[in-house]
Amino acid sequence: MTFAIPTKLLGSPSVSGAEELFEQFKEFSSHRKNSVGAFQDNRVVPKTLWKIQCCMEGILHRTVALCDGVVGAWNGENFLSSIILARSVMETSAVAFYFYGKVDAGVEAKSIELIDEAAMDVSFTSRYEPFKDISSRQIPNIVTLIDKLRNIAPDKNGPDLRKSYDWLSEYAHPNYPGTMSFFGILDQEKYTKHFSEKNGLTDHIAANILAGFSSFAFVEFTRRKMERLYPVIEKIVQPVS
Repeated sequence: MTFAIPTKLLGSPSVSGAEELFEQFKEFSSHRKNSVGAFQDNRVVPKTLWKIQCCMEGILHRTVALCDGVVGAWNGENFLSSIILARSVMETSAVAFYFYGKVDAGVEAKSIELIDEAAMDVSFTSRYEPFKDISSRQIPNIVTLIDKLRNIAPDKNGPDLRKSYDWLSEYAHPNYPGTMSFFGILDQEKYTKHFSEKNGLTDHIAANILAGFSSFAFVEFTRRKMERLYPVIEKIVQPVS
């Protein structure tokens, strides 16, 4: 399965890299693990390292699930769902990079407390009141985190991630872009508005969906960086008894 390009967008620059992008995603998704145990390679790993690995694995699985949803919704011509899911991919990618930054800072300081705090900040955060008994921790505003991605974008000639996020957000919300504009086409001669779930996809919207989808690359960047940090973390923290 890959992105099925609608006839009206065939040959458009906005979708020219879709197939290659999907191939990169397939490679990325192959790095998921089905389990992360406290016993690895005949040894007990430190509890803090185990928590960090579990956090990273949760982010990987979430990213793959969202990206699969983007493609599935796109191919089913449910482009609004594709927009909403692509926006969530960007948000997850921003949190992944924030997570790596926190862990890396703890490693640089050789601080068990800071490394553990990074895991807690990602795995036990919620803004919803019923979950406050689990943790009162909160990560920074998601827009703040997305802005940070601009500084590490691997392709400086690629899409402006914040602009893409803002565009996707407009269509994700039930305002004019997300309702009347996206689903409706006005016949000015007959004063009739024609509605369809398939109306909304344009070059511009397709480009922003793919920009959101492509942000899985930041999660892959984070995964590779974290893999290199795991042995260092293990030397800093103590094993579980």
